[in-house]
Amino acid sequence: MRKSLRTLPAVVLTGLIFVSPAQAELILTLSDGETTVQTSDLNTDGAVLYAGSIGDWFLNITVGVANPIIGDGNTSSLDLSSLNISGSSEDGGVLYISLTDTNNTVPFGATNYMVEYGGTSGGTVAFQSYVDTNNTAFGTETLLYDTGALDGAFSGTGFGGVSLTGPYSITTVATITHEHGFMASGFNHGVTIPEPGSLALIGIGLLGLAIGVRRSSRKGKS
Repeated sequence: MRKSLRTLPAVVLTGLIFVSPAQAELILTLSDGETTVQTSDLNTDGAVLYAGSIGDWFLNITVGVANPIIGDGNTSSLDLSSLNISGSSEDGGVLYISLTDTNNTVPFGATNYMVEYGGTSGGTVAFQSYVDTNNTAFGTETLLYDTGALDGAFSGTGFGGVSLTGPYSITTVATITHEHGFMASGFNHGVTIPEPGSLALIGIGLLGLAIGVRRSSRKGKS
């Protein structure tokens, strides 16, 4: 079964990843502390995807989206969705997923922001969101929100204010911790500036798949 799970992400990646020789603004990085992978939105369509294994994490499917797919001429948005299953190690592990979008130009000045998150984890997941007026990829100049460690089924919304000069970068970081192997974590995390009336979470299918995998894992242990 493990061999077949390794084959699935390669098929998904072949069919969905975007490739073009243009300048990238949206960048996705995943690391287990020893192995790091990175993918960029080379054709500036506003989407990045990684599907594969990272070290002992034998299944990872992560999608990041930004403008122009989400957001508009007055709003900057960033959305991260991910499904992760740890390998057979008894010690589990930690996986860091970072998504950044540079060259955001709206809004400027004092404004509000909103972050939303939801998902389920057999271990814990923590989210941090940042803006950087130096427009640095993965810049951490100003911390918008830090959820702390979340476990089980979780969801939440956070609001705040920030002063922006442009262009600027937006970055979100998810830290997944599993205490042992064959655990699953699936989530969605979105950041929108300025605060909208509502934010539709992307990646519900990934979250549903994560919940199903987690339930199947529990049944296998009982």
